[in-house]
Amino acid sequence: MEEIAALIKQIDNNPNDIQSMMQLAQKYAEINELEQAAELLEKIIYINPDALDARNILAQLYEHMEKYALAAENLTAVLEKNRYRDWE
Repeated sequence: MEEIAALIKQIDNNPNDIQSMMQLAQKYAEINELEQAAELLEKIIYINPDALDARNILAQLYEHMEKYALAAENLTAVLEKNRYRDWE
């Protein structure tokens, strides 16, 4: 819990700290706080729509939460971004 509190404080001090948000999302997922983890990952994607790692993890969380349409939406976004990236 100390790690979670420290990460929350870090994010409060720097609301756009994507690295801390990713770490906090991982901690939430580890303790089965999947909704909180998903909210953080959504925020990361809002800040950086090209955050494919966040989208991929979010898709996995949604699948685990049996929110299959949201999982598919995020996986499709990852595939679309990767498709265009391969051609650059």
